[in-house]
Amino acid sequence: MGNGQLLSCVVEPGHRADNPLYIPMIDRARKMLGKTGLLYVGDCKMASLEIRAHLVAGGDYYLTSLAQKDRTGR
Repeated sequence: MGNGQLLSCVVEPGHRADNPLYIPMIDRARKMLGKTGLLYVGDCKMASLEIRAHLVAGGDYYLTSLAQKDRTGR
């Protein structure tokens, strides 16, 4: 890989929260690629502690924006 290709996509209604979709998508990507050390890029909804912990526990990395309260500790 390494060329920035889309691996997986889920289309959901706009009234549903994004957060529950990330971990199953991450797990699917891991299974398809069969390796760790991957970089996942997502919006601020991917920045929840649960999702970031899941990525790190699996040996992967993330790039996401943090909400203002997460950046200041308040």
